[in-house]
Formats: sequence, structure tokens, C-alpha cells
Amino acid sequence: MIKKKMKRRQFIKQICNACVVSTLPASLVVLQSCSNPNSSEDSSRLDTLDIDLSDSKFALLKEIGGSVAIGSNNFDTAGLIVIRKSEMSYAAFSRSCPHAGTSINNFSSGVAICPNHGAKFDTNGSPISGPTNANLKSYTCSVNGSLLTVSK
Repeated sequence: MIKKKMKRRQFIKQICNACVVSTLPASLVVLQSCSNPNSSEDSSRLDTLDIDLSDSKFALLKEIGGSVAIGSNNFDTAGLIVIRKSEMSYAAFSRSCPHAGTSINNFSSGVAICPNHGAKFDTNGSPISGPTNANLKSYTCSVNGSLLTVSK
């Protein structure tokens, strides 16, 4: 029996080629899922989110100080926290905690709390306590009748 010695460079090259060939199909699937040229979704809608304040799921926003947490969406994948600050003023923040990315709960008595590590934020999105000193990401709000538009 004759054993042929393989050089180190040749071995590494063969292993690398095998790795590329074995991961290529999965990589193509992931890359293809990132964009859909046939999608009818208007990409400009990703810059705004309209909230119908007359919808019962936003009933808490009828009262000053009322707050709702909105789940993940195309506008902000972490979701939003919206609070009514005055008769015609609203504030919207990303639910993503700037410390660990955990979803922040909606405001209660003017404070939003991260359930992961207890960081607290005021209605301006500023940290009150916790391991972070960064503000919540905020968005611009405008009201037209019963339509609240949140913009980036």
C-alpha cells in the first residue's frame, strides 16, 4: 500500500473549496429572500406609518398620558411605543432598548421600562435609570383629524 502525502496548502485549498461549494446553495436562498423585484409594496411607505386613532386598539391614545405598544412592522422592526403628550401632541419611540435591544413596554405613569434589565425611560425617551445612558430612538408625529402619521 502506497500513501501519497498531501501538501498543507493543497489540503487547505481543497477544504476551502468544499466549504464554499457546500454553503453556496444556502447563501443564495438567503440573498434571494432579501429582495423581491415583483413586490408591489411601495418602498416609500417605509418612511411613514399611519395610525387610525379611531381604531379601538388605539383607544388608550384618546387620553393624555395614554400609551400603546405596537409590534414589529415595516416601519420599525422592533415596534413602536406611542404616547399622547397633550391634546394635539404625540410622541413615538422605537421599542428597541438602546442597551440590549429588548422590546420596551409601553408607558405607565410616564415611565417605560425595559423588562430585560429594568432601564426606565421618561416620555421624552430619555433614560431615568438603568445600565444605559442613551435615549430611545424617536420619530416625528403629526395629526390630521383621526390620522396620526409617524415619520422617520
